[in-house]
Amino acid sequence: MCRSALDLTWSDRDGLTAAECDEEDFAGRPTRYVPAGLWPLVADVLADCGYTDVPQLAAPAPWAAPRLRKESLDYALLDAVRRQRSALVVHGTGVNRAHLIAQVLHAWPDARVLIVTQSMDEAHDLRRHLARQTPSLGLFVFGHRQGDPVVRRQYVATTIAGGGCGIAELHRRDLVIALEPVSFAQHKLTRYLLKGAARSRLIGFLPEERSLTRSERDWLTAWFGGQWLSAPQHGVVRRPLMVGVRDMRTRASRIPDDSTAATLRRDVWTRRPRHRHVGNLAWRVAQRGGRAMASMLPVDGLGAESLRVGVLAANLEHAMSLRLCLPDWPLVVGDDVDRRGLPRAERAKLRQATVQRLRPGRGYVITQAGMDRVQSLDVLIRADAGVGLLPLAWTEWDVCDSASLAALRPAAIVDLRDRGPGCWSRRWQQRLRAYLTADWRLPGVYPRPWDQFCAAQGEEMST
Repeated sequence: MCRSALDLTWSDRDGLTAAECDEEDFAGRPTRYVPAGLWPLVADVLADCGYTDVPQLAAPAPWAAPRLRKESLDYALLDAVRRQRSALVVHGTGVNRAHLIAQVLHAWPDARVLIVTQSMDEAHDLRRHLARQTPSLGLFVFGHRQGDPVVRRQYVATTIAGGGCGIAELHRRDLVIALEPVSFAQHKLTRYLLKGAARSRLIGFLPEERSLTRSERDWLTAWFGGQWLSAPQHGVVRRPLMVGVRDMRTRASRIPDDSTAATLRRDVWTRRPRHRHVGNLAWRVAQRGGRAMASMLPVDGLGAESLRVGVLAANLEHAMSLRLCLPDWPLVVGDDVDRRGLPRAERAKLRQATVQRLRPGRGYVITQAGMDRVQSLDVLIRADAGVGLLPLAWTEWDVCDSASLAALRPAAIVDLRDRGPGCWSRRWQQRLRAYLTADWRLPGVYPRPWDQFCAAQGEEMST
């Protein structure tokens, strides 16, 4: 995809070009079709160019409520199909894609659906799986040498390369499901979806272990939008994640090797003024909720009530020092903590901290090794001064019914950005690059989608 949405063209050989995009609308006016996922970027560019009253992309009319069956587990997926124009589902290894498709077909039995697979073998396997679950679905597999019976079929599966008429009939379908969304998004025949976007909904399924290049991420964003639905297992989703920034004044390191543990121990792990600042921030967020987050995350959706908060420490030494400012907060550590080297008094404190129950208006102090043991946090305060990404088990949310889906809200990370010279600036830049690579939203650093898009492309890395 092009690196700049200013051109609204496609530099890929198999993609859209300016000549193919330039057409006329029903009134004969020149028109350039743009994938819906690019519109937030285009709107920012038009505003920068002086255009006023830039229209917002209207949401499609929601479908009727799904006809839920007892085995319908993935309410988040069904809600995305019902309300959104497009969605990309990033699923874990334990998620059965055929079961997801069966839920969608059963929820809206009157919809005309086209399923685009990577190979004909995959299409036949999907047909056999659906036939075992419900023989009445009648999935039709369309291949190379057949005529054109696609119009008479309600559920069709085919490939991009061999589908022929099946792909050309994209704009006549109510729903298009792509099982290999990267190849689908990059294929030139998907331009038919531009004209049929008002009718066709687009859903893609992407395994979470699939590594993506920056260009592939851009293609997926163009066709499926920037907010992807992450489903590590059936009935569980990961909440949308945003990153806010809180500045910290950290003194310059005098040690030549500024990445050593000695520097971190002196300036981060055992520094009392820093711990008091972290403790005060954690208390305000836990007690005041979204009101205390307004200066760091200028977005809505976190809620005004008290939030479940976690404070991330680099290690056990750092966590025990932080608990001096947060004495009522339980400590979460990994299973491999070696207590034999600690003095008896320290072992007693550690035992008491790890068995302490969570009280209302409090949170957790968490070590890096204990991140996988915490679930359903609303805000994680990153006080470890690390350089990489974090495990996301704490963002998982059980969606077992419509009430739990309605209670779903974003999760947030508060990154404590050390503003001192030397290693602290470099460590922040490393974290920032990791956030941008993972497409985590940073509304406090990049208020507009266009600004974050440019930063992710490497065109602007300074803040």
